[in-house]
Amino acid sequence: MKFNPFVFSVLVAVFLKLFPHPLMAAYYAPYIQEEMNYCHEAPSISQLNNVIQLGLIEAGEKNRDQLQDSKYPVELAFEILSVSKCFKIDPIILTGLIASESLFVTNLKNSIGATGLGQLMTPGIMEIANQLGAPGLKVQEYAPADQRSYFQSAIQCAVKENNFYQWRVFRIDTLPSLDIKINHWWNYQPVKNLNASQEMNPKLISFLKNNHLMNLIYSSMLIKIFYSLSRKNYGDQTFDQLSDLDSMAILQSTVSKYKGGGSNSTANAQYKTMRKWVNRTLQIMKKTSGPCYKMQYGI
Repeated sequence: MKFNPFVFSVLVAVFLKLFPHPLMAAYYAPYIQEEMNYCHEAPSISQLNNVIQLGLIEAGEKNRDQLQDSKYPVELAFEILSVSKCFKIDPIILTGLIASESLFVTNLKNSIGATGLGQLMTPGIMEIANQLGAPGLKVQEYAPADQRSYFQSAIQCAVKENNFYQWRVFRIDTLPSLDIKINHWWNYQPVKNLNASQEMNPKLISFLKNNHLMNLIYSSMLIKIFYSLSRKNYGDQTFDQLSDLDSMAILQSTVSKYKGGGSNSTANAQYKTMRKWVNRTLQIMKKTSGPCYKMQYGI
């Protein structure tokens, strides 16, 4: 059946009306720079490699090429660790969320347009444009300057670390430059040509599928925004002062917002899927006790 852009726009508009996405305008996130650390220990590249291999095996035929590529899981493991460090996100949580979204398969695109590792959608990438002050937006659509600066620094950090890792481990030809030019999504589809009810064009979809580092970076930006949105309801306590119940409630709310909201039963199911992968990661790390490990969510 031939794709009809008008019908697609109507269907997405109805979907967003029924299930409004939390990201419809630039959001000020007061806890954006807080460290989101639940497990207090990062897995090694080797351990994350094992988790990623599990996901790729579970994905089966969707991922035959990446399952046969010995370089990809190691590369992605380092990307998860470096992006987590630069954005102050627990790497085990980021691993669990990405696994629950895509099973680490980069070329996934579902029927409503969610694309790549973090299953990014148009409202999310529009929010990223607002947060970073992308060309084509009005100034009043930008997030506050301190927030833009934080995200820009975190992105520079993640890209720089991965460039040097590629050079050191995979022997790319030249020493990476310290002057990093970031290749953002609006280089593939101008911001002014996209809104929340429109499908991304093929060039942008290809970018989000093939550039798994930038997909992880954008996903991490959204995680921090949703974390801050969930966190603000718990007052001025530091993260370490929160009770286990409160910190887990914040995490569940963050995951639910990332996945687009929905009913309580849907949110619980999504959270349990993410927790399953958190527990698998902790099992591989041989960390089967403590606040991170919750057997009631299943393995």
